[in-house]
Amino acid sequence: MSNKFKDFLKDYKSRINYTWQHKKAYLKVEKELTGKNTLSGYLHDLDKIIMYAIFIPKNAVSNIHRHISSHHERNNKIKNLKEAIIDWECARFTKPDKPLNARETYHKYYKNVEGVEDALDKLKL
Repeated sequence: MSNKFKDFLKDYKSRINYTWQHKKAYLKVEKELTGKNTLSGYLHDLDKIIMYAIFIPKNAVSNIHRHISSHHERNNKIKNLKEAIIDWECARFTKPDKPLNARETYHKYYKNVEGVEDALDKLKL
């Protein structure tokens, strides 16, 4: 097996693990904030793990995921605010490139999205 192919496999394994660690953190934060885990919590980012497992390129995975997921912003709207906020809150625990908490993430990146302030308050964040 060539070194290039080994590096390729290592990179995909790393992406799956990165997403898996985030998914576990999501479930932990969801339970802490809402008192339970939901089906959407168990399914959170599962599409990304599956796409990585079948070797879809990272950029394509990201684009597809953002397009089909209700917790991502489109045209200053987020359909599933609670899931988005939990996603923002837990990212700081597993993603070194995303150190902000949910409220900080909202103020920095999503301040034009309606309803977020109320949803943050409901979750006591």
